[in-house]
Amino acid sequence: MIDPNVVTTARVGELPSNPISLTDKIPHEIGTELNQSTVQQLADLIGDYLGTTSSLAFNPTTVADGQTLPVTTSNEWMLVGKGTFQNVGGGMAITTTEELNAITSNGSFWSLAVEIPINVELSGITQNIRSGYTQTTPSENAVYLALQDIINSIPTIPVVLKVPKIYFIANGTDNTFDIGVAAEIVLVLIDNAPILDSLWDQTGTTFTLNFIPDSGSIIKPI
Repeated sequence: MIDPNVVTTARVGELPSNPISLTDKIPHEIGTELNQSTVQQLADLIGDYLGTTSSLAFNPTTVADGQTLPVTTSNEWMLVGKGTFQNVGGGMAITTTEELNAITSNGSFWSLAVEIPINVELSGITQNIRSGYTQTTPSENAVYLALQDIINSIPTIPVVLKVPKIYFIANGTDNTFDIGVAAEIVLVLIDNAPILDSLWDQTGTTFTLNFIPDSGSIIKPI
């Protein structure tokens, strides 16, 4: 069970920005187990997938969404994230939809080779986090369930609406009055004198007297 007092979560956008290196670690899922690999291993995998040879070199340049891809004069490939990237050498802009994408160059401009989804499916993954142990990232689902247990354990506090400060002047005809909110009336006064509970009833926002009050009488619910 995760202790939410010792677990801190952060969105990707809240993390510090640093250049990617080939030794950086990335998560990936095999079956229901979360594993780690390096960018170098991913690059090797993509290289095999693309059928690259020694003539297709890896370009480590980092390009953000909306920026222009680097000028290319040789057969090479690089990694980009999700976004739209302006091309060079007369090539059309490249738009990617996955978190990681491989693009290749023909020596003049860039083309999208393969889009690689790297979102980890968390269903079925269970992680136990020991208090004080900070070298493991808990699954988002585990954190959610821990917080949900805390929220569910908080007792529900009923919301009690107060009768507004309001009064009505009888017209000698009507005996039903609307206070405008679904607050529970506990007492009704006529000309500042309380009347018996048996002489009035409440339904929703309205209360009804069991008689027609005299014209000009001041009727005040409390």
